Amino acid sequence: MGDAAKRSVYEGKRVVFNLAAVPLILSAGDIRSFGRDDDGELVENKEKRQLMARVACAKVTITTAVNSIQPKMKRGESRSWRVWQEEIAQPNEIDENGEYSAEMTLGDIQWLVKLLDKDVELPTQWLMWIEQLADYLKAVKPVDEEEVAEQGDPAPAS
Repeated sequence: MGDAAKRSVYEGKRVVFNLAAVPLILSAGDIRSFGRDDDGELVENKEKRQLMARVACAKVTITTAVNSIQPKMKRGESRSWRVWQEEIAQPNEIDENGEYSAEMTLGDIQWLVKLLDKDVELPTQWLMWIEQLADYLKAVKPVDEEEVAEQGDPAPAS
């Protein structure tokens, strides 16, 4: 298998990640504003409220970053953006383990990371959250690590 084919297989790997684990630095106001259930009520459990706020802030950061950094995109890019939009539209439900699990392909994650790595001017808080989100997403790994280890991790396309 050639390098391009290996890269295509690798980028097609499914990744499960936890948006509640993105290490965003949130203010008390962020937690009050975003730590709400679907009815708009403040979540009573403080820990769950913080996790829900973190998920909501991660989703808002993704949307703001994409709309600001790349207001126009090509059709191929819009496919990856559509995957992210579908995830963003999901309710911010935290499971019993304190996680918000999301799943998509490594290629879709790499698309967003590449976009987030662009040097743009945005308000400071967005830049901090974008940086924290990008660092978190760069560290996620495909679900089937053993298979990836056998095939090798191809270098990203230039």
